[in-house]
Amino acid sequence: MTSFLSRHGLKVLAFGAVVTVAAVPACVGGPPEFDDAIGEYADEVRISACTASAIRGGTPAERRAIIDRALDWVARGVMYSQTPQSREGGYRTDCSGLVSMAWGLGPPGNTTHSFAGGPWDNGKSRRINWNELQPGDALNSPQHHIMLFAGWLDENQTRFCTIEEYNWGRPASILHHTIHDTTRGQP
Repeated sequence: MTSFLSRHGLKVLAFGAVVTVAAVPACVGGPPEFDDAIGEYADEVRISACTASAIRGGTPAERRAIIDRALDWVARGVMYSQTPQSREGGYRTDCSGLVSMAWGLGPPGNTTHSFAGGPWDNGKSRRINWNELQPGDALNSPQHHIMLFAGWLDENQTRFCTIEEYNWGRPASILHHTIHDTTRGQP
């Protein structure tokens, strides 16, 4: 799996300290482009399906608040926007805004560039190994897209669920990925 991560520039991140960051463009690209989608934890974290109830059931109690905040955007159909939204607490409702909001970072939120591994890494997150990944962590391709990891679907850790904002005209969504997904377009 490390070769997959290296090949696609994907960084596995864990939440760090909480501090407000300045507003700058979020997910690289804009209409009509897509954000670039990216395609060993204990067995009890495996989930049966990419549904809100299965994700909540597979999330450790200490991480449930992160998942619940992200799932709130899914339930309310919060639409993708790179502009801070007052009705969403001043967060941008794009990929990095969703992760920032779920992690409790100040609005308007980090950008893909300012999470760990990005060229403007601001120290609010840290890189972790693939086998440390837990629900509520993030998968980041600093030049393209970030998504909130929501759980493994299989014992071999090749299929997983995410919660993400991923394209103009689309709401926050629960999506399924494999570690073999391409790095362009919709997942």
